[in-house]
Amino acid sequence: MKGNHLLRTTLVYFAFCILICGASHAQTAAGVEPRRVALYDGIVSFVPPEGFKPPSDEVIRRKFPNATSPATVYANERATTSIAISYHPLQALTPEQLPKFKSFMKSMLDKQQPGLEWLKDELVEINGVRWVHLEFLSAAVDAKIHNDMLFTSVDQRMLLFNFNSTLSEYSRYENGLARSKASIRVTSK
Repeated sequence: MKGNHLLRTTLVYFAFCILICGASHAQTAAGVEPRRVALYDGIVSFVPPEGFKPPSDEVIRRKFPNATSPATVYANERATTSIAISYHPLQALTPEQLPKFKSFMKSMLDKQQPGLEWLKDELVEINGVRWVHLEFLSAAVDAKIHNDMLFTSVDQRMLLFNFNSTLSEYSRYENGLARSKASIRVTSK
């Protein structure tokens, strides 16, 4: 992380985007049966929770109002619970950097939004891939948000999954989000 000003600036900007999402009350069409979704030329795949589907561009703009949207979003009908996935081919992150990256992200998030309630700050393995796992509660404009973030290195670049939900809805979606998280598969090019 030393001397990589562009990485830090981009991560600060991206983390801010993630912290503000989750409180939109926009409407989308009824959900469809869950299925394995392949992303980024098959590098990543996962199974969204039942009924989750990509919201409209308008909903994504509302959910992420102060920044460019993540590359892929799956959400419940009202977009109050979502999974945002981003692969950053220009953001260098090696597997060896994950422990330092975890500390850096936790520190940065604490500075950006004082008062986060930390639930987990750890390195985990999902289907043979090592991830930085940060789970915390944050405050949005009109709701408390449960954030469950996973970062890893894919081909020396950063991949992020952010599972987030309004706290009031989290218990309703918790099992589906956990199954979705456990379904993540990553392959290198």
